[in-house]
Amino acid sequence: MKIEDITKRYGLNAGLTDDYRLARDSRQFIVLERHTVDPAKAPNFDPKTDSRELRETWREVGYFGISTAGLSAAIEYAAMRSIGGKLVLKELLAEIRRLSDDIRRIIPVELKD
Repeated sequence: MKIEDITKRYGLNAGLTDDYRLARDSRQFIVLERHTVDPAKAPNFDPKTDSRELRETWREVGYFGISTAGLSAAIEYAAMRSIGGKLVLKELLAEIRRLSDDIRRIIPVELKD
């Protein structure tokens, strides 16, 4: 799915990190992950007719309930997958809190505790 399709499909399209976005439907928060697709690696690729141009797509990788706990879990999931090995624990916790505060400011839904 292209990034512009996320907003059309889900309404909410919030960036968590460069490689993760947060969407939602009526029942859950959805974490999407950026993937780069290389058409030349596809089994049915034909260099005579197919483009070799890399393209970006977003895939659903996590589902979390519409609640404050679900939102926190979605943010932590994206943070752990994107920065988990790059920061010390203190920095990781600060980044998770910052992301959580940012998302809470922009989420247009009422959350259950």
